[in-house]
Amino acid sequence: MKISQKISAFTLVELLTVIAIIGILAAIIIPTVGKIRASAEKTTCASNLRQIALAVFLYANDNKNRIPNSDPDVSDATWTYSIRDYIPAEKQYEKYGGQTGGKSVFICPARLKILNYAKRAHYGINFHFYSDNYGDTAAVKKTSKWSLTDISAPTRTILLGDACAAGTPAAPSIYQTIHSENLPGINPSTFGASEPGKHGAGAANIAYADGHVSWFADTGQLAQSRYKDKEAEDLWNIQK
Repeated sequence: MKISQKISAFTLVELLTVIAIIGILAAIIIPTVGKIRASAEKTTCASNLRQIALAVFLYANDNKNRIPNSDPDVSDATWTYSIRDYIPAEKQYEKYGGQTGGKSVFICPARLKILNYAKRAHYGINFHFYSDNYGDTAAVKKTSKWSLTDISAPTRTILLGDACAAGTPAAPSIYQTIHSENLPGINPSTFGASEPGKHGAGAANIAYADGHVSWFADTGQLAQSRYKDKEAEDLWNIQK
């Protein structure tokens, strides 16, 4: 005698239930994965800035405590080009602040792929190191008159930080400098449009002149207008 087994198919209700469960799990998992990736990118970015800051200190140690200059023997070379020999990983480095290939500490892992970073570094140095007087809005100079010993409060003075993308109105100059109004996420009226941040809406890593790195969830905290209104200490000023 043959015994027939009746195979029952999924009902529509069961199928919809499974789809709903998958959707719920995806809604939970995808944001979590995104947060983990963002956290890893933030950590790597901070590590990059620490390595760059260390290279600046090593350069200064070999050059009478001077801030790295743009290379006078290479047309349009940036300060990043001057410190390339102090970062072992930077083998094939271009004069405009870029890497010819592979990984680089000058490249932020959270960079916006939709924007043109070209071969520029994704970080900038405090603009005021390349102006003769604090607050001077004249064109940035290729050489710095300042030395590390001129910094009166290294733990409270910005040395380096995340920069906006090349090709955007707030991008750092060809000499890779940043100031309080061209950090990612800053929206001054002079630019007419918000500059996107690499770490979310207006967040950035900042390296200080003593080498430590801090995270700012809102770069608006560093806007010069806050200092003018005496709402916060001026972290850009070299001599406080």
